[in-house]
Amino acid sequence: MALNDLVAVIDRKSSLSGAVSGIEEMTVKQVISLLRDHNAEVKNLAVNTIVSLVPKISSSSYGLVIKSLVQWMLSNDEEERDIAVLTLRTIVDGISSSPKLAGTLVSEAAPGIVSQLKQPSASQAQQNDAFDVLNSILQQIPLSVVQYPTIHQDVLDTLLHSLLSPRAVLSKRAVAGIGSYSTIASPEAYSIIVTRISETLRSPPSTSAKWLNVRTMVQLIAVLARSSPRRLRPESPALVQHILHVLSTSANQESEAEEVSEACLHALGALFTSSVAPGSVQLEPVVQTSLALLRYDPNYAGFEDEDEEFVDDDEELIMENYSDDDDISWKVRRAAAKFLAVLVSKHLSTLGQLLTPISATLVAAIAEREETVRLEVLATLTMLLEQLHQVDIDVYVESVDTSTNHKRKRSVDETSSKRMSVSLIEPQLGPAVESLCKQAASRMLPTRIASIDALAQLVAVFGPTFTPYTEPVFATLYKIFQGGDTAGNVQGKSLRLAVVGLIEQMCLCVPAQLPGELPFLVSFLVDTISETNHRNALAVLRASSTLVRCVFPLRLDAELSVSEHIQRIYGASLARLERNDSDQLLKNACIDTIGVLVSCVGDHLGASLNDALSVILDRLPLEVTRASCIAAIRDIVPSARVRDRAEVHRFGIASIEPLLGISRLSDHGAVEASLSCLREVVAALNTRIPHSILVAIVQTIEKNAQIDRDAKHAAALTVLASLVVQTDASMSVALEHAFLPSIYSHLVSPMLPAGVLEALTALLRVIGSSNQEVAFATVQSLLSVWASVCTEQGHKMENQTAFLSHAPVAFAQSISAVAVSEPVVQATLHRAVAILHGNIADSVLGLHIVGSLGCNGSLVHWNEIGTMFGTALHIYGAGDERSGAAAFALGGLLLSAPSQFLPRIFDFLKPADVSLSLQGLRIVKESLAHASVETLGVISAELWPRLFAVGEALELTAANQALFDTCYECIARMVFADPAHYIDQLDLASRSQSASVRAFVLGAVRSTLTLDRSHTLDVVLSSSLWRFLLLLDDENLTVCRLAVMALHSALYNRREIVFEHIGVLIPKLLQHTNVREELKRKVAMGPFTVVIDDGLDLRKNTYETLFTLLEKNHSTVDLPGLIGRIVPGLDDDDAIKQLVCLILVRIADQAPQTLSNHLDDISTALLSITSRKARDNATKQEIEKINELVQAALRVVIHIEPIHGVSISSKFVALLEHIQKSPYAETYRSMAYEVEADA
Repeated sequence: MALNDLVAVIDRKSSLSGAVSGIEEMTVKQVISLLRDHNAEVKNLAVNTIVSLVPKISSSSYGLVIKSLVQWMLSNDEEERDIAVLTLRTIVDGISSSPKLAGTLVSEAAPGIVSQLKQPSASQAQQNDAFDVLNSILQQIPLSVVQYPTIHQDVLDTLLHSLLSPRAVLSKRAVAGIGSYSTIASPEAYSIIVTRISETLRSPPSTSAKWLNVRTMVQLIAVLARSSPRRLRPESPALVQHILHVLSTSANQESEAEEVSEACLHALGALFTSSVAPGSVQLEPVVQTSLALLRYDPNYAGFEDEDEEFVDDDEELIMENYSDDDDISWKVRRAAAKFLAVLVSKHLSTLGQLLTPISATLVAAIAEREETVRLEVLATLTMLLEQLHQVDIDVYVESVDTSTNHKRKRSVDETSSKRMSVSLIEPQLGPAVESLCKQAASRMLPTRIASIDALAQLVAVFGPTFTPYTEPVFATLYKIFQGGDTAGNVQGKSLRLAVVGLIEQMCLCVPAQLPGELPFLVSFLVDTISETNHRNALAVLRASSTLVRCVFPLRLDAELSVSEHIQRIYGASLARLERNDSDQLLKNACIDTIGVLVSCVGDHLGASLNDALSVILDRLPLEVTRASCIAAIRDIVPSARVRDRAEVHRFGIASIEPLLGISRLSDHGAVEASLSCLREVVAALNTRIPHSILVAIVQTIEKNAQIDRDAKHAAALTVLASLVVQTDASMSVALEHAFLPSIYSHLVSPMLPAGVLEALTALLRVIGSSNQEVAFATVQSLLSVWASVCTEQGHKMENQTAFLSHAPVAFAQSISAVAVSEPVVQATLHRAVAILHGNIADSVLGLHIVGSLGCNGSLVHWNEIGTMFGTALHIYGAGDERSGAAAFALGGLLLSAPSQFLPRIFDFLKPADVSLSLQGLRIVKESLAHASVETLGVISAELWPRLFAVGEALELTAANQALFDTCYECIARMVFADPAHYIDQLDLASRSQSASVRAFVLGAVRSTLTLDRSHTLDVVLSSSLWRFLLLLDDENLTVCRLAVMALHSALYNRREIVFEHIGVLIPKLLQHTNVREELKRKVAMGPFTVVIDDGLDLRKNTYETLFTLLEKNHSTVDLPGLIGRIVPGLDDDDAIKQLVCLILVRIADQAPQTLSNHLDDISTALLSITSRKARDNATKQEIEKINELVQAALRVVIHIEPIHGVSISSKFVALLEHIQKSPYAETYRSMAYEVEADA
């Protein structure tokens, strides 16, 4: 009780150091003494009390606790030792977030632990306890060990010494300890560990003890692969070879061969899971070795093939139950199967032709006599099939004709490679089906389940190719179930579940083979639906739906009766739905099945059709079954098979009212589903919906719009309203009066949900086309809402700019959408012109209305179009908040009469007046963005040469950047008018003698790549893009920079085209990493002289492009040559230093050994960066920039450190020592720990 009270007091206090003198020390000593109490409960409470005390007591008291516990841990008294070990490990778990406490514990406890482990006289129990504490330290607070170099080294020596201990328990603990230690080991220490492993595995063992050491080292490899995969990656290829060597030599041993082989396979599995990079190891010897071990069975005396027909059932049962307690070769075979599973899951893309022997061996191993091995083989085979079903193998992709469309190139290659990979295992299809069918009919239920799962995957992978093998599969299924129900136990239920999965796959992949098997399939599915096992019932209901959807129509098309089968599935589904033990998932699955029956074969349900429809309607209002009923209605009413039946028509009409009720609920998901369903129902029934129902729909739309404050359902309601108007045009009156104003209010919001404006304009176009009077009223209503909005907005001038950027656009699009008929257009234009000279907001709206009508082609017959053009030009020239809207209006007017207004636009394009030219180009840009292909061609023919004249006459400077960017976009949009012609024009211009024209071309190409999101220009660009990029070595600095930017854009948007010519482009790109002294100039700024480097921006763009190139496909780059060109960048501008650090990190991850020859240069530059200090009066921003740069350098060191052989670079070792002693030491350790944890 006293201890409990003490813990309560401790929990309330933040510290005990302020207590009365001597109280803290007395308390600590008393609690320590209670650890020796005879009562076990008191001891446990004392342990918990110490753990609570540790963060609250002074450092001296904490040291006393640790020293006492360590002393007890080293004693010969087992009871004292146990309680000390328990307390220390509990303390270690609790102080992982406190570096100070952790450091004290390590400094006080680690020397005693190490001493105990090195002491020959220590008992095994003492050493085991010491190891337990040491491993807890290494697992929970590893970074604290690094603070003490001597302890750090002693721990390593102790671990390595114990690793080869003759005591197996000790060596296992040493393996686990080294696994934890590997995350904090220095490069030298890690190299020592790996070297010790390599030396042990290289020297051939001559005794049993040495073979034990070999097995220990192999187990250590597996642990390292799991604990520090990134650091082990450079050594992984060599370790794989050592393991293969051990496997080859262990085959000649008798005593240790199988244990060593099993350990080797587990180690290979760990390496290939995390450490071995795809393609870094030659897989053929690895695969052949594992396949040989999968076939390794020295004690099996099997029958020859010709004798198999004489094996009776009793002998087969004996073979299946065969076991030999002295034979552990099955463990080797099981490990081999597990390792093959790793290869399949992690390295499938590099297996290539090896898939053929792998699949053949796995199929042969299906007949394995040992159950656990057989199950592992079946699991591996199933995984292989799953992977082939999902993943493509790029190694088999043939060269692709570049004249084809590159957008589709990737998907075509994926399909081709996938089929080619499947073709590699296709010869095994027949033997696999035969073996799997045999095992599926065996007496071992786990084997039967696994075999059927594998058969299901075979069907999924081979699809129609599986057609010839459906007969033996069904013969096996008949044999499985001819003995009666197998669902009496858990495994029997799992067997039925597996069969259901197989049937569903066959329905999807080989439906044409199933009509003849319907009696069996329906009987099996109906029997399983009634099972009490919910998981099976759910699966079989899904399979039944698939059967009805995929197979029944085939039989109906052949004019064969399926009514009996339909009735059986319907009856079973209905009975399951009405059972009291059916939960929500089951009820929904039953309704889903009934819905599929009605939508797919409802015309064959007979008298049950009305019952089925009633079941859905009755359960539609219920929350439990609401979602599935809505989905069923959405499928049934539009179904081509039943939509013309009177029953379905009545059903659709009857479903509208409850759906309207659901749409008024507060459940967002239910509202969305009901509105979606209503859209389908209204679209399907169309004019057959009674007027009264349409009125109810409109009323519900109005009510929902009024409560839909956030416009979550505005788009759905608007689409539904549009369908209602299409059904009955008279409904537009009610909608315009009560619904549309509530939608208009949302147009003001800059956070308008996606799809609302599109849905609204679609509805307004329908209204404008169907009812001219309502169209007039709608325009008036929109303008009235606008007026009230402007009045309210007038009191919020701080939001004026944001308001004008979106609200006028939304209102103008809505108004122009409803202005379909000519009288409405004229009236709308009259109002738009009238408000042009009002306040700013009204003027902006009027301009946008004119522009929108122009983009819609509604201004062609407007008599005042010329006057309006002049008015808009006048407003545009004022340069106020209306200029953007005026440019849009002018663009729309230009589209309506290009021949009339183009000459006036050309008057703007005067290279001598950059500002005037930019004004004209903005008008052109607006018109080109909305032009039809025909109009685009008319405008482009006259505009193209004038834009190039502007580009040639002006020099690209910061002052002219906006003008040139607008030109680029205009050129890019004109390319779409006639891609082949205009790309040829750009190609011709790229060879101009004028640097300005060449730069102009590159800017246009970059904009074209960005705008062509649908890849319509791929065919044209495939033969010309690389020629534009050859300007990378242009003599003009601006042209070079734009070429680099174009390459960067191409890598993002058209990398397939770029990679075809990357070998030519990379050398041209790399030359821009050099610092060119002739581009530096001195500029006087007051009393100071500043050096301006005009080549800096080009170098930044170059390094950014190189990083993107490595990100997209590093295999196309000569990395050694690249590294030599970028390392000098570590002495360049700070921005470039950071980019180089990013590139080096990526190279270290992708191809680490390529950095080995440059370690000295990299280390020297990184040493300079990590030694950098901020000046005394540095600003906060300057300090942050320095820290960011140093952290970038530290990240490079962390990623380089695991590379094999870095310790031979004295400069890199010196860099590590410098970092460990620098103010960034803790930052470095934390970053390294995080990187390893992420790996």
